[in-house]
Amino acid sequence: MKKSNFVLPTLVFHSVGKGAGKDLYALEPAQFDAIVAMIVEKFGGTVSMEDIFASQSPPVNRNGVLLTFDDGYNDHSEVVLPILKKYNAKATFFLLPKYFGQKNLWDHRSQVILNHISIEQAKELVKEGHTVGSHGLTHNSLLKFSDRQLKTELQKSKEILENTLQINVNCFSYPYGDFDQNISKMASGIYKYSFATNKETAPDWNQFEYSQIRRERILSNMGLNEIETLINEYK
Repeated sequence: MKKSNFVLPTLVFHSVGKGAGKDLYALEPAQFDAIVAMIVEKFGGTVSMEDIFASQSPPVNRNGVLLTFDDGYNDHSEVVLPILKKYNAKATFFLLPKYFGQKNLWDHRSQVILNHISIEQAKELVKEGHTVGSHGLTHNSLLKFSDRQLKTELQKSKEILENTLQINVNCFSYPYGDFDQNISKMASGIYKYSFATNKETAPDWNQFEYSQIRRERILSNMGLNEIETLINEYK
């Protein structure tokens, strides 16, 4: 069985917008701009999931950083996309197709109400060469679902994205980073790669199959030096 040896540094962002305030998961545009500039200067730029899909080989010991975005906010189109274009950078956006064009009323942790990306904005991400993946349907922790509900969250979200955007959806991001052996097994039968989040309760990554990918959260209180060190120490 292949183990989780995806050693390419992988970061996860959420909202990026002016007036992010004290929201731990939201960055100011200038802050995100500086992060991408640092990655381009010191790590050779970003890596596209489309290139990884095409290579048919594990991304081991290669230069670059993989940027991912969860939740599918419209600032990903309005703010993030121009910054990525400025640096010729690529990212992977995990969207919630049930919430296209709606507000993030599901997010009880957020200090502000945010708008989700529209279908047209999602199509623009694809047009600009970025990767779109699924973040499920309802943004509930998958740990709470029965097997039948779990399959719906995984499979239906993929089908909606593929039919709406006319693309192949090959990757999934676990809401809240939550998963277990049963969830990882089911996800691996539907997606090529599934992305979780490194956090205080992170599992032993070596117990999971290769397709379960660890990511490091980038928070608003992290400085450039801290992020650079995080990337350098990625294991």
